[in-house]
Amino acid sequence: AIWSTGLPPNGALTVEVTLDDFINAGVLRSNAKEWAGRYVYVFEDGKGIHRGDGDTWHLVCPFTAKVIEDFVRITFVDQGLGNYDCGVEEDDIQWRLDADGLHFNFVANHGGGPVVEITVLYETRPWQKVADQ
Repeated sequence: AIWSTGLPPNGALTVEVTLDDFINAGVLRSNAKEWAGRYVYVFEDGKGIHRGDGDTWHLVCPFTAKVIEDFVRITFVDQGLGNYDCGVEEDDIQWRLDADGLHFNFVANHGGGPVVEITVLYETRPWQKVADQ
């Protein structure tokens, strides 16, 4: 696949990732329950919010995004406020916009995140643009 250059387009994108998506990728059911749900990325000129909602969990993670070589590094930050759900962690991704939505290619995680779960989150299906977030 040919991946886009630059930052992902501004706006909100969403994806629903099911329990079966994670289990089919080899994630234990007990861990998959902590990942299955609806995710939203809101991109705005190199910064934004990553949100997620599952049956037993909710997360809100501010981030910055920066182009590095042929990928985008998303750096999650709590901005010193201490009331966010993500520690300081970075995901390296590539992206492209096709007719069926925005596709991510997960390149790497810096910070100890679980690679299989993160890969399923980004790559299982195209992310769809949403009107209001």
